[in-house]
Amino acid sequence: MSTNLLFITTDQQRWDSLPCYGLDFMQAPNLDRLAREGLVVERCVVPGAVCVPCRAAIMTGQYPSTTGVLTNGTWLRPDTPTWPALLSAAGRKTAAIGKMHFYPWDALGGFDERIIAEDKRHIYLPDDHVQFLREHGWERPHPTTDPGYFESLGAPVKPWPKEYHIDAFVGDQAAAWIEHNGQTPFAAWVSFPGPHDPYDPPQEMAEMYYDAPIPEPIGSAAELVNKPPAQRNQGQGTLNNAMFQIDPSQATPEQYRRWRAHYYANISLIDEGIGKIL
Repeated sequence: MSTNLLFITTDQQRWDSLPCYGLDFMQAPNLDRLAREGLVVERCVVPGAVCVPCRAAIMTGQYPSTTGVLTNGTWLRPDTPTWPALLSAAGRKTAAIGKMHFYPWDALGGFDERIIAEDKRHIYLPDDHVQFLREHGWERPHPTTDPGYFESLGAPVKPWPKEYHIDAFVGDQAAAWIEHNGQTPFAAWVSFPGPHDPYDPPQEMAEMYYDAPIPEPIGSAAELVNKPPAQRNQGQGTLNNAMFQIDPSQATPEQYRRWRAHYYANISLIDEGIGKIL
C-alpha cells in the first residue's frame, strides 16, 4: 500500500491557539489528536509573512526572493516546478481543496483538480462554495452585511446553518474527496480559509468561548498617541477599504474579547472538519 500525502493548512492561525500549546480551554480534539500522535514543533519560521509569497514558497520549496513572488497579486512563472505537478507526473492523483490564493484565482497550480473556496470576502468570485450555496438557496453576502459586523469591528455572526459556512464546506468537501479517491495513491492540499478575519463563526457556535478565560489584550488604542504617524494612521487603511470598512486600532477591550472568542470558535469549526477528514 502506498503512502498518501494529506497537507492541511489554516489561514492566520496562531500557534498558541491550540490545547497542545497550552490553551487548555480550547476545544480542538482532532488537532490535539494529531499533535499527540505526531510531531509538534516548537520553532517554526515561515518563508514569507504575506499570504501569496508564503503559498508560492510552499508550492516550490523556494524562498520568495527566489520565486520572485514578493507580494499578494503576483504568482509563479508558468515554468516553475511545483510539488503537485511533480507528484501528478509521477502518477499520483492530486487535488487542492479550499483557499489557494493562486493567480488567476481558478488556476490549477499544477494540481489535477480543485474544489475552490477562495475567500469569504471575495463575493465576486463564482467559486465552488458560491455554487454550493446557490444550490441550497443561499448567496454569499459580503461579511460587512453580517449581523454585528460594524458594532464588533469585524467579529460578526454568520446567520447560516453551520454546514454552509465556508470552513465547514472545505472540511466536508475534503472528506468526500478522500472517500471517493482514497483507494488510489493521492496527494491533497486542504486549505481552510479560516480563522482569518472577519471572525464569523456560525450562529450555533458563536458563544462557545464567551465565558472562556481569555487573557486581556496587550496594548490599547491609547498607546497610539505617541507612535509615529505610520502606526497612528494604519487603521485608516482598512477603514477606507471597501473590503473591511473598519478601523481595528480603535477596538475596545470588549471588542478584542469578542474577536478572540469568535476566532477560537472558527478554529473549533475547522477542527470538526479535520475530524471528518481523518
